[in-house]
Amino acid sequence: MAELERLGFNVVVGKHVQKQNEYMAGTVEERLEDLHDMFANPRIHAIMTTIGGTCSHQLLGELDYALIKHNPILTEEVLNNTDVLRRNICDEKIESRSNWVWKYC
Repeated sequence: MAELERLGFNVVVGKHVQKQNEYMAGTVEERLEDLHDMFANPRIHAIMTTIGGTCSHQLLGELDYALIKHNPILTEEVLNNTDVLRRNICDEKIESRSNWVWKYC
């Protein structure tokens, strides 16, 4: 965060980031709330995850596609095997319903 701020970015952290549910940062509901809050905030122009998408599939069933479609934000994440699987199976559905496109690093 310090490096992003040094580069001139205003960093916003989800309110549930410090929570823990087993090895995840909070429950599915808490993580969804953080993600939806980011999309609903007009001051946020990009979302950067801090780890890969090991449990991102847990959010797919409850994503607010309308919110995402009407608030497009650049989303970046670290590529891992789960992301490859999600990209092959889920991205087409998500992109067609929401215009949400991931940038893989």
